[in-house]
Amino acid sequence: MKKRIMCAVIASAMIAAASMSAVVYADDTQAAASESTAKLTRGVWAAYTDKEGDGKYDDIADYYVFTSETEGHTSSPDLGIGLPFAVEQNGDSALFHFASADDNTKAEIKDVEDGSLDITFTYDSGDKKTYRLVFLPGEDPDTFSGDEVEYAVDAAETKITRGVWAAYGGDTISDYYIFDSETQGHTAKPENGLGLPFSVEQVGDGSAVFHFASADNNTPAEIAYVDKGVFNVTLTGEDGESVTYRFELLPDEDPDTFMKDAAEALLAPGVYAAFISPEKNEVYDMLDTYFVFTSETEGYTNSPIMGIGLPFSVEQNGTNAVFHMASADDNTPAAILPVGDGSFMLTLDYGEGRSTIYRLVKTVIADTKNFNGASSYYGLFETTDEGIQLYNANGEFKFLLGTPRADETGLEINYVMPLLEGFDIDFIFTTADKNFATYNVSYNGTIDNDTIFFDLEDLLKGAGIDGENVASFTVKNNGNGTIVQLGFLTERHNSAKINLVSDTADSDANEQNPATGADDIFAAGTLAAIAGLTVLASRKRK
Repeated sequence: MKKRIMCAVIASAMIAAASMSAVVYADDTQAAASESTAKLTRGVWAAYTDKEGDGKYDDIADYYVFTSETEGHTSSPDLGIGLPFAVEQNGDSALFHFASADDNTKAEIKDVEDGSLDITFTYDSGDKKTYRLVFLPGEDPDTFSGDEVEYAVDAAETKITRGVWAAYGGDTISDYYIFDSETQGHTAKPENGLGLPFSVEQVGDGSAVFHFASADNNTPAEIAYVDKGVFNVTLTGEDGESVTYRFELLPDEDPDTFMKDAAEALLAPGVYAAFISPEKNEVYDMLDTYFVFTSETEGYTNSPIMGIGLPFSVEQNGTNAVFHMASADDNTPAAILPVGDGSFMLTLDYGEGRSTIYRLVKTVIADTKNFNGASSYYGLFETTDEGIQLYNANGEFKFLLGTPRADETGLEINYVMPLLEGFDIDFIFTTADKNFATYNVSYNGTIDNDTIFFDLEDLLKGAGIDGENVASFTVKNNGNGTIVQLGFLTERHNSAKINLVSDTADSDANEQNPATGADDIFAAGTLAAIAGLTVLASRKRK
């Protein structure tokens, strides 16, 4: 790692002074003391150069030691020697007199976002030189010597080390960054401890890349040294927007124990259908497995095809978690992010750039001890302006209808109970060639149970289609009550079933084509409600 010290040069200001004869500038370059507004105040300022020409001022050249706003001296980082100077400051401009009152070196001063200053000297030859001046708090200008400090080394090694760092956005703490090491850690909100795990690559020259929650996330960062235990960290998101935080080390806090008990477990006991995005396009619509939490700390996975899986234990701390799949020796970091509607995004990070992202949807199935994924299935519905819609419906139908089951396969709709005035539902099938088939089912009586089951084959038959080439399937609630949960279910037992009886002339069911506005009677069957039965796989709502 290079040490940002300009070797073989005692001081940049000494070179400037040695090469100049007395220079007289126009009267308007003289700073009037009565009008002076000093930007360079009493204290020690580290002067960095952009040696590589890459816009990074990371090579220490000198220290400017201001004993007051009008005088001081330079001090080189290798020998500690330098030149005395007097200075006249007037806001963004200044006039330096290095070593002699006859020397006049004009300077322009510009504010930098992180509180530092860029100062550009103009010499009699017309040449210009710019330095980045960084204030060093805590240093006494009366005793300071550049060869006795390690700021050049510290600034070169701009790495955030193991520890608990408070990230300030303005005057308030936005997050805590808990670094277990220089390469990994997690964030935590000050109010509740919630946060994200991360890994980080730190080069040491002020550049870094954070991977929040997933190895696929790449968040560039610029780390600027401010003081011992203080950095300015600028994070740039995927949208190009940047935000700068002031990181301050909390030396009395242990990253192993900090805020461990501050957050609650987000994944409560229950059965969660886990969907993946097969096209890697952030559309999570393919059921991959089930996560069955028998408690907040234990559970098992279960596949929808064969009903097998792995036991696991888990440690949850808000959005941070560690899974132990099949063995206590397995340690898989995870991020849990609530996304609304009772759903969560779960990212399992296996290391070496490998991770799996699931969308977890909590089902109404309550029996976590005896759950079998081979006989239960939930499709992923999304709320749209048209209703509650299932995309990739054809693939879902083929999966459901093509897998042998002990019970019927159908759609279970969970209402806020009871349905005092019955229900009115449109089942709308949209094909890939933009044709529509709508099947309406209604019932005017009271239903005491909040769950209604429809056989999938009967729905397809009622709409006059065979399930091939279906792009989407929409459930539109036209009647009373609020649908709070719905999904394909293949293990009904004693659900409150609405029977669709075929080939009955006095049917209330009809087929509609939104494209033509036609409304034709479809002899699909009358409705017979079997109400008041217990529902094994639904949550009661009083």
